Amino acid sequence: MSTPLGDPNLDRPRSILLVDDEPLNRDMLSRRLGKAGYEVSTASDGAEALAQIDAKRPDLVLLDLLMPGMSGLDVLREIRRTVDPTELPVVVATALHETSFLVEAMEAGANDFVTKPLDFPVVLARVESQLRAKGIADRNRTLASRLEVARTRLEVANRELAQMFGELEREADMDRRSRDTARQRLHSMAVLGDRASKGIDQDVVMHDLLLGGMVALQATSAALYRVDGDVLRRQYAVPDAAQVPEELPLDGQTILARIAHGHSVLTETCKPFGTGAVVAALGAPMVDPDGEVQAVVLLMRGPSSPFAREDENAVASLAAILEGALQRTALTRTNIERMIRMAGMRDPSETFSHTNRVAGMSLVLFNAWCDRHAIPMERRLREGDLLRTGAMLHDVGKVAIPDGILKKPAALTPDEYSTMMGHTTEGAALFSGHRTPFDRIAHDIVLHHHQRWNGRGYPPVAQPDGTLSPLRGEQIPLTARIVAIADVYDALLSTRRYKRAWSRAEAADYLRSQSGEHFDPELVELATGLLDELDAARAEFPESDAAGERA
Repeated sequence: MSTPLGDPNLDRPRSILLVDDEPLNRDMLSRRLGKAGYEVSTASDGAEALAQIDAKRPDLVLLDLLMPGMSGLDVLREIRRTVDPTELPVVVATALHETSFLVEAMEAGANDFVTKPLDFPVVLARVESQLRAKGIADRNRTLASRLEVARTRLEVANRELAQMFGELEREADMDRRSRDTARQRLHSMAVLGDRASKGIDQDVVMHDLLLGGMVALQATSAALYRVDGDVLRRQYAVPDAAQVPEELPLDGQTILARIAHGHSVLTETCKPFGTGAVVAALGAPMVDPDGEVQAVVLLMRGPSSPFAREDENAVASLAAILEGALQRTALTRTNIERMIRMAGMRDPSETFSHTNRVAGMSLVLFNAWCDRHAIPMERRLREGDLLRTGAMLHDVGKVAIPDGILKKPAALTPDEYSTMMGHTTEGAALFSGHRTPFDRIAHDIVLHHHQRWNGRGYPPVAQPDGTLSPLRGEQIPLTARIVAIADVYDALLSTRRYKRAWSRAEAADYLRSQSGEHFDPELVELATGLLDELDAARAEFPESDAAGERA
């Protein structure tokens, strides 16, 4: 189950308030903007403009700065007393070309500016750019609201689990062994519910929850099938997806289909997929807030160890936890995907497939590093979840780089290259303050993935002696060192307009040549010993529509 990204543009005609004391300017601009599909209202002075904004909030204000009486700057400052720039963009227009005057307007809260005499194509481009950014900001606020609703539902599910635990305690007719078993099951579900509320990456969270459900219910395998039209399609399976069919008919007689149709928990000894070995199977429907079955979770173990009655309550709780986590992580993933697609609008090489490949390969390298250093599973799951999502955002700061530099077909000048390097600090600023563990890891990745092991990377940072210089060696955060290798390896194997795709052998040789120079030697050793696993992670997100050739 997934949440569509949707179009960041508004579905209704967008409205513009044109504020100018010159009637000819108002008439000309209102006609041309109207022909471009906008609803245009006008005001001849600042007081009238503020009254219209209060009465009916437009989507954008096009404001002349030089007006008699209440100036455009005064109007702008009054707007910004109560309205954020992301909620109501203001594009200012002025015949003055002094930099200080325009700077004063931008400091007062203007989103953009145009100069008189007006060039309408430029005006239209600036208006569309600001409205597109407003649409994205509006949808991000909507997603944040939905995320809060999903979190509340998950908290309710946890409280219901606690209530079930109390009710189970009061059942005096249950023998002690059954009581202890049920208590252990519900405690395990409560722990899983807590873990589900903290994860970010959907794939990592769902695999973690399925593994936890297997352990709690002493199962040997688990699968999650989502309802997709008239079929049940496999979305997750542990430990080996290859042993589980990709899809099953929704109108069939398998236990999965009967659970989906009956909206009920089932346990029986059967062939759960219609063919194969007979196993003890236990499953439950995953029901969304509207009462629709969105997916089915199924646990399996040997036929000689059938599931007990108390297991049915536990698997129902597991299904509720999985559904809540799926809803919450889908919203988070949508938000992350939107940020990546925003970067992709500016830099065609920053494709959604590329960022997912870098994330997948980073997780492969991180798990290998954890194996070598005997990292506890709890830390591995927690930090792997954050690393995978943070790696997807490694170049999000490119949205702040001017197109003239980002898309320049020739070599960059030293000043242009210095500006380009600023994408690391611009992107890291999005996660400053470290309000959450994810903020910390994302900040480290975005800021430091261009550092080099030999200390010749960027950006420079403050050292203990007060000087500024790039990080080197193990000063560079582990997560940034991992993403650096994954990012370069994927770029080498991808086609770009300025290069062919390298072979795996050529790319591996390059990594070895940069061991101790660009990259952490230990991570290079791990990466070149895991080429099959890295390529498998890349294969999950191939480029489409010749995206690599356009990049």
